[in-house]
Amino acid sequence: MIALVVAFIELYRPDHAILENVLGLAQVYGKNKDQSIMSQVVSALLGPGYQVQIFYINAVNQGAGANRDRIFISIAAPGLEPIPPINATHLPSRSRAANVAGQLPNGLPFGVGIVERAPHRFVSAGSNTADLSRLGPEGLRSCVEEPDHRLSDTSQWDLRR
Repeated sequence: MIALVVAFIELYRPDHAILENVLGLAQVYGKNKDQSIMSQVVSALLGPGYQVQIFYINAVNQGAGANRDRIFISIAAPGLEPIPPINATHLPSRSRAANVAGQLPNGLPFGVGIVERAPHRFVSAGSNTADLSRLGPEGLRSCVEEPDHRLSDTSQWDLRR
């Protein structure tokens, strides 16, 4: 799938683009310790002259109620202003040790995943969903008042609000 995105960028030459993926994108596999999928993507994007930035963002630092580490690769065409990094808006639920997302082909680490300052406190999944209405009787699997609220897994009836 990533190869298709890079091929799309090479074909259509957008002014800006952002690619998002899991941390596994930066992991090294096999005997080539200096290569990862991310380093290949970055090389493919640098070839046509794009400016490339790599961001390491945890969803909890943007107000989501779950820790989800992600890599964002931002590109800008030559001569254009790059997309600025996304600053954390929320503190993590508890102090987390600094986590390095990966290593660049030149050996330098990138993506230190720690946030010490942010304007807002941690938001839990429970507080994010506290205002949702209760689901209806067990057999319904959805809420009559708000039909978009439904359970996808019937084994979790006890988790209904």
